[in-house]
Amino acid sequence: MTIDPALQALLGQLAARLRLADLRLDDNGACALRFDDQIRIDFQYRADREHLVAYADLGVPAAGPALYPTLLRANLFWRTTFGGTLSLSEDSPPHVVLAITHDWRSLNVVSLTALVERFVATTEDWQELIQSPPQAAEDRASPVALPSSEMIFRV
Repeated sequence: MTIDPALQALLGQLAARLRLADLRLDDNGACALRFDDQIRIDFQYRADREHLVAYADLGVPAAGPALYPTLLRANLFWRTTFGGTLSLSEDSPPHVVLAITHDWRSLNVVSLTALVERFVATTEDWQELIQSPPQAAEDRASPVALPSSEMIFRV
């Protein structure tokens, strides 16, 4: 895969801001960051769309399938997912995965750093809920309210 040198340079600038030695996409267009030995954020370059995808495996929900409605509600208008999508992997049992995609050409080091920071914070929040015992997860999961039509159509 051919990776634009400008994207590699942008990731290098991100690494410098995070005080890392280097961050580069491999020949498959992938790389990863680990935070506090607890959170791993993977990046995948989508050359066909000029997008950079960030995703995190949040693990198997401690509450099992009982948490699935909460995950679906969270995807509604991306309100509690920072614009990302929660989904289930094909593993058995399935893992919850949080993913976002972004046109990398519209990013600079400041906006990419902010995007990564918000994604890590969102990952931390969801990982905590995913790993909560069934009753605790149910108690902590706040329902996602639908916006009123007034809010949707306000100009």
